[in-house]
Amino acid sequence: MKFLSISPVSPYDDIGHAGGKTYNYYLKNISKKIDVNALLFCPKNEEDKTDLSEYQIDYKNIFTSGTIMTNISHIILDTVGFAIYNNRMFSLFKYCKIVQYLDKLKKQNDFPEIIELEWTNFVYYASKLHDRYPNVKIIASEHDVNFQSLIRKNMGSKRLEKLKEQEINALNCCNKILVQSNKDKVLLTEEGISEEKILVISPYYHNMSDIVRNSNKKDILFWGAMYRPENYKAAIWFIQNVMPLLSNEDVRFVVAGNKPPEELKKLENDKVIVTGFVEDERELFEKSMCFVSPLLTGAGIKVKIIEAFSAGIPILTNSIGIEGIPATNKYNYIHCETAKQYAEAIKKIQNGEIKEQRFT
Repeated sequence: MKFLSISPVSPYDDIGHAGGKTYNYYLKNISKKIDVNALLFCPKNEEDKTDLSEYQIDYKNIFTSGTIMTNISHIILDTVGFAIYNNRMFSLFKYCKIVQYLDKLKKQNDFPEIIELEWTNFVYYASKLHDRYPNVKIIASEHDVNFQSLIRKNMGSKRLEKLKEQEINALNCCNKILVQSNKDKVLLTEEGISEEKILVISPYYHNMSDIVRNSNKKDILFWGAMYRPENYKAAIWFIQNVMPLLSNEDVRFVVAGNKPPEELKKLENDKVIVTGFVEDERELFEKSMCFVSPLLTGAGIKVKIIEAFSAGIPILTNSIGIEGIPATNKYNYIHCETAKQYAEAIKKIQNGEIKEQRFT
C-alpha cells in the first residue's frame, strides 16, 4: 500500500505545539506497518528540523516562505484563490504545489493508493482532489471542526454558511475522517456525514502523572502556544477581568508558552509574569496553585487541559476549554464562565476551602 500524507506542518520529535505532536506520533507509528511518504509545507528556515529520514520515511519539503520568488508566488496565488473561493483556509499556492507533485507521481506510475490530508485547512482540498483523482482514497485528519470555531468568532452569517458548506462538502468526499473527540463526531454527524466514516483518535499529550505536587499557594498558571490568538486573547482577558478582582490577594498570573505577542507582554507587572518559551513545563505544574484556561474562541479538544489533568493540578476552565473531555464539574475540575467565578474559585483554593488533593 502506498500512503501519502500531505501536511501544512513538517513534523519532528520536539515540535512545540499539540497538533504537531499528535501528527508526529501517528505518522511515525503508521510508518512501522505501511509504506509512508509525506509532502510537507514549511518555511525555509525550518527545513533542518524535519527528522523523518531517521524513521525511514521519504518526504518532500515545499517551502512556504524564505525566498523572494516563493513569497511573491504565495501572495499572488493566495490572493487569486481567495477571490475565487472566498476562503483564506484554501491556499491556492499550496493546492497547486500538491497537484504538481501528484501529477509527477502519476507520470512515474508511483501514485498513492491513499492520501491523508492533515489539519482542517488542508481538508478543504479534498473536494478538488477527489474530482481530479477519483480513484484515490482520501483520509481527512480533522484536528477541529472549523465551522464551530468560525461561529465563535462571530463571522458574518453569509460567509460562515459558505465556509461551512465547503468544509462539509470536502469531508463528504473523504473515505475516512479522523477526529479527536466524540463531541466533534457528533457535530459532523448532525451535519449529515455518515457516522461509519468517522473514527475518533486520541490526541498525543505530555503525560505528567508522575509529578509530585508541591503547591506554592500563589501561582495561577496559564500554559499554551502563545502565538495562537485563542491563547493570548484568553490570557489578556484574564489579566484585564480576573486579576483586578484578586488585587488584595497574594497571587501571580504566570503565562507560559512560546512567542507571546507584544500586546500580551506589555501587560507584565509584579503580579503578571509572561515567561515566553519554557523548555520543560513540569516545574510549573508541580508548584503552581492552579491551572486556568478561560478560552474565548477555538474548537476541538484542548490538549493542554488533558496535560493539566495528568499533572493533578486544580483546573479552572469554561465550556470551550472542557468540551470533548468527559469530566465532572467540582470533581475533576472547577467550571467557571465569569471573571467573578474564576476569582472566587482561586480564593477558595488558596484558603483551603477547595482541597487540592481531590484533583490528584
